[in-house]
Amino acid sequence: MDSIDLAIRNKAKVTVYSNKKHTEAGAVAALRTRPEVRHFIANHYHRYLHSKIYFFEKDDRYTALIGSGNITLGGLVSSEELSVRLTGAIGDPHHAQIAAYLKNLEVVLKE
Repeated sequence: MDSIDLAIRNKAKVTVYSNKKHTEAGAVAALRTRPEVRHFIANHYHRYLHSKIYFFEKDDRYTALIGSGNITLGGLVSSEELSVRLTGAIGDPHHAQIAAYLKNLEVVLKE
């Protein structure tokens, strides 16, 4: 949570999407104590969230890491993973696709 707290102090908008099955109860509780963080959790057995998207916006630019890897020691160091880094201007075609996916994900996870 240190990284999330640092992001909050730096005025970042933080949204977390996770699976109930793979999110520790302590992490859910910790996120609830941070009203600045929006947390959407897939808790329906028929809706499993498996996508890995790490998405950042600053000013008129964005960076997205999209791939198979988790941000864990295994996902970053010891597993064979593939991720693609996209950067560009907010509003470009890739940004529009990612933003639409995330907006739809919020709707799906609220169902």
